[in-house]
Amino acid sequence: MKSILAIVLIAIATPAIARAQATIPPPTGPQVTIPQASGPQANGACGPSNEDWDVTTNDKTHPTAAAEPNRAHIYLIQDDAEYNPHPRPSVRFGIDGQWAGATHSNSYFFVSVDPGEHHLCIRWQGAVGAGGEHRESNSVLELTAEAGQDYYFVAHDVYSGGSSRPGQPGEPPPSQFVVFRSANSDQAVTMMSRFAFATSAPKK
Repeated sequence: MKSILAIVLIAIATPAIARAQATIPPPTGPQVTIPQASGPQANGACGPSNEDWDVTTNDKTHPTAAAEPNRAHIYLIQDDAEYNPHPRPSVRFGIDGQWAGATHSNSYFFVSVDPGEHHLCIRWQGAVGAGGEHRESNSVLELTAEAGQDYYFVAHDVYSGGSSRPGQPGEPPPSQFVVFRSANSDQAVTMMSRFAFATSAPKK
């Protein structure tokens, strides 16, 4: 309970802390396993830029990970509380140079990983919002995972400024971006209880 795990925001070199602070509900759903990275890809985070994912969401169930004493769990959450236009973004989550899955709108999923150092990233895919400036910030994080622990990360989508309808006279162009950050378990469990569960697969 006293151990502290360092999370480094590589994009802005600002430290943060990500660790479980509460017991998550009993496991009820599927689990994706990510092997420990080795070789050149261990230094990367995102998967191939041309690989898009199909996403299905289900807001009727809110599964969590089954306990694994020799593994760690990473929960990946998309929060669109500050993103009003449509279409909503789809977010790809990468771990150690491969895409682990994707979310759409307010949704989440989780993966199981080996203990040790992992590199995480996010990238939008497809059509997003109502035009305007599109940028991604703080989109890469580093995690040193410990066995038996749970970690929570949020892709926080933001749409600000201008009109939600592009081309309105006198309106500045809107800005839309996503911030990748860690969250404590209280924040994460609250979001997951309201958000849909996402399942995804690479598009064929």
